[in-house]
Amino acid sequence: MFTTPALRAERRRGQLAASGLQLLGVRTAAGAEGLPTERSIWRRVADLSLTPLRVIPDTEHDAVYGEWLALAEELQIVGPDRSFLISVPTPGPELGWAAVRATAETRLPNDGIEEFVAVSEDGRRYSAVTAEENGWWLIGGETGGPGGPAQPGQRGGPGQPPR
Repeated sequence: MFTTPALRAERRRGQLAASGLQLLGVRTAAGAEGLPTERSIWRRVADLSLTPLRVIPDTEHDAVYGEWLALAEELQIVGPDRSFLISVPTPGPELGWAAVRATAETRLPNDGIEEFVAVSEDGRRYSAVTAEENGWWLIGGETGGPGGPAQPGQRGGPGQPPR
């Protein structure tokens, strides 16, 4: 089914709102912002050689957001006001990073957003939640610099073993 960028953006706004995230705006990788592309971070997360920083069993779905938030704060992805940049899977070309703020009602992942990637405001660090066969993977590290692609094989992050 063909969808326009406007329809995809509207769907994403609905997904973010239903997740309890406050949409602050949209930022793109183009221009002087120095952000990595959404695609480059999704590719990094899909790298089969990547080791998750944490693994949460499928049976502990309610713990995923709290664990991700703790990791994202540790990696300095979430700002002091609980804001960050997020990308959720959408068909078609990139829509740009959604600048959001977490609220007391935020619940990720959920039925509308099962997986997501987030980057810091300066684009230097990333984190992700992915649904895998053995549970929820929490992934994170350095993006490779502002505007640069994620470095192959680069682990970054606090180096914690999966749990």
